Amino acid sequence: MTALLDLLSSVKLGLVLMGILLVYCAVGSAGVPVSVAFWEPATWVQVREHPWLEMTEMEWFQWWPFLVLVFGTCLVMAVTTIRKIPCTVINAGVWMVHTGLITMSIGCVIYFASKLEGDVAVPRGVIEIRTADGGTGQLVAMPGNALNMQGEDGEWSFRVSQIDPEWELLSGDDKGTRAYAVTVTVRPPEGGEHGPFMRQLIAGFPQYTEDIIRSNNAHQPMARAKKVLGRPLVDESLDMQLQPAVVDRFYLQAEPAIYLREVTAEGATPWVERPVVNLPRFNDRVSAIERVWPVPGERIASPIDIAVPAVDPEDPIPGVDLRVTDYLRHARLQTRTLPVDSGPIAPAARVTLSTGDGRSATYELFALDQASNTAPADLMTFRHITDEDQLQAVPRIRFEIPESDVDVILPVHGFADANPAIELQAIEGTPFSWRVRRVDDDLKIAGRTLSLAVVEISDGERTWDRWVFDDPQHNGDLSKADAEDGGLQKVNPADERIVTTYLPATGSIVPVTLVSGPGHDQIRLLSRLQLEPELIDLTVGEPHQLGEIARLTVDRFALRTATDTRPAITPRAQRDRSTMDRLSMLRVVLPDGRQSAWLSMHQYPFESPELALTGFGHAPTRIHLPDGRHIEMMYSRASAPIGGTVELDGFRIKSHVGGFTGSVSSVLNWISDIRFDGGEQTSVAVNDPKHFNGLWFFQSQWDPPDPSGVRTGGVPSMGRNFTVLGVGNRSGVWTMLFGSTLSVIGMLYAFYVKPFLRRRRIAQVMEHAKAAA
Repeated sequence: MTALLDLLSSVKLGLVLMGILLVYCAVGSAGVPVSVAFWEPATWVQVREHPWLEMTEMEWFQWWPFLVLVFGTCLVMAVTTIRKIPCTVINAGVWMVHTGLITMSIGCVIYFASKLEGDVAVPRGVIEIRTADGGTGQLVAMPGNALNMQGEDGEWSFRVSQIDPEWELLSGDDKGTRAYAVTVTVRPPEGGEHGPFMRQLIAGFPQYTEDIIRSNNAHQPMARAKKVLGRPLVDESLDMQLQPAVVDRFYLQAEPAIYLREVTAEGATPWVERPVVNLPRFNDRVSAIERVWPVPGERIASPIDIAVPAVDPEDPIPGVDLRVTDYLRHARLQTRTLPVDSGPIAPAARVTLSTGDGRSATYELFALDQASNTAPADLMTFRHITDEDQLQAVPRIRFEIPESDVDVILPVHGFADANPAIELQAIEGTPFSWRVRRVDDDLKIAGRTLSLAVVEISDGERTWDRWVFDDPQHNGDLSKADAEDGGLQKVNPADERIVTTYLPATGSIVPVTLVSGPGHDQIRLLSRLQLEPELIDLTVGEPHQLGEIARLTVDRFALRTATDTRPAITPRAQRDRSTMDRLSMLRVVLPDGRQSAWLSMHQYPFESPELALTGFGHAPTRIHLPDGRHIEMMYSRASAPIGGTVELDGFRIKSHVGGFTGSVSSVLNWISDIRFDGGEQTSVAVNDPKHFNGLWFFQSQWDPPDPSGVRTGGVPSMGRNFTVLGVGNRSGVWTMLFGSTLSVIGMLYAFYVKPFLRRRRIAQVMEHAKAAA
């Protein structure tokens, strides 16, 4: 026992444990440097992200080695203090320092053992809809959000067409007040009596709800219903209320879960979550490489097999344990082509354009699916021919002139719009002459793909332009006289004296065209980089010089291909660490092994697209069980109760001098005005969190303006329609603060009070010695 106490009171052991603890903390937080360039982020490698560990920073400090080190350090410190440092007034500072350090350690363990981190997205409002024929529904107030509802009289359609977060009231007792206003376009069944209309809803002011409808005034085509119909609402039986969105749960970081629900003819049941325990954090895990599009040369860690049982009595398939067999940290579903030995002809090629200075670009080309080509359409295209006569280097025009018994195909060697000096060419044996102004190939018109040549034609007496299509039934003449009169050019029926057909060149008029066929493995290059088109045979894998600076290499070519959709793993060098797990995917397998699905990460498991927020997806995966039931699954994050409710009253931006310019750099602070449990309004800002039911709420994200409507389906957005609040607890913080304060007081005592006491004691001893002498 004495030997053990001597060991635990060893100062050297305490220093060793403290040194190991400091190294452990540094490795978990910063990582391990692999070069002397310490200032470069790439220098630091995170050990905890190794496939053997797969830990977040929080999990690293919850791991048992950390607890053992903390406990050992505190134990040695306590035993050493008790055995070797007498508890006297002069040593009070040391005792306070050591007691404070132990208290801080206890607080640290409490903090990491109980820490919760997550966030909650709170929309500004929800539109509750009730029709007279029994239809009900909800729609989150987001620009572009839409809802179709089936009632007894037919289908209703609702779409949020405009939101103004600072709408100014211009009449009534509230004149001058700014409020949150939402405009919804409403399409009643069968058009309704007055056709589609817009209803404006104002948060907090339901008395000002009114409709806007079409008027018979050409100068003001849309007018307030009150002015047109004498009443504010077109259909008073349609009840639409803009209510605050109430949220009572938040979503945890690094706590994955799979959500399930059953879908029936009556609709979908609420989501039920299943936590996924021990899911990898940072490394890809694949059970079979043929299930993904891997990155060449990058190693994939060993596979996983994680059981995900039901934990909720409301689970739609309580007796079925899901299994997670694959995990991808950063991936997206991608459709690629694979060569096959049989099947329909569907030529596909991968080509690389490279330059002498090391630049290169790789493109995927599909002869029968031009829309899927990744090469710029004005640079490169890919065609397939079944007969050599289909290979034409230049476009041609076919002329049929019955009166002169002429049927001739003439090549196009220039375009008048680009070179006005090109003269009209006579059609031998006829009074007609012609020149081509321009061509437009592969136009999408009314669901069809057509090619057009604008041809200038003269009969000796007059000259006009003709639209000449590859399908002659669409041809038409444009009279120049109509344009000169100041009216719009009209397309008149084509002059029957001369019948024309446009015969496009192979590959349109682009610099580079790849041509497959008619041979089985034949692929050629039709180059228009020279004055005269050039046709060259190509060999897969061998580069061909294009002009003076570029080379083209066909990396892969197959005449018959099939498409396959798999997750494409993002190369590690291209991954953005700030996305964390937002682009991760996992593969779920049902117990019978015959059904599986790849699930993409969703930040929030919204119940429906109508309740989703802008910028956050909603794409559940549906599977069909052998018993005929339909189950939807979604990969997201585990949730936790807030212990009350949160609702958003408003969102404000404090900007620097000059006001908000649309750039984050002009923002001084973001402020969310919220209510807990419907109580008094309080404000949450970036550095001003608020406490509620043991949780702290701080500003995390916001809804920025989107004037072009890129994120909202083409509907411009002024933003500020929702806020994202970070949520977390702080258990143990006060314990750590008390320990820190006690240690600081102890150090002040040891450095300033203790020397004073020692000097005074020495002085007293000297006085007693003099008196004794």
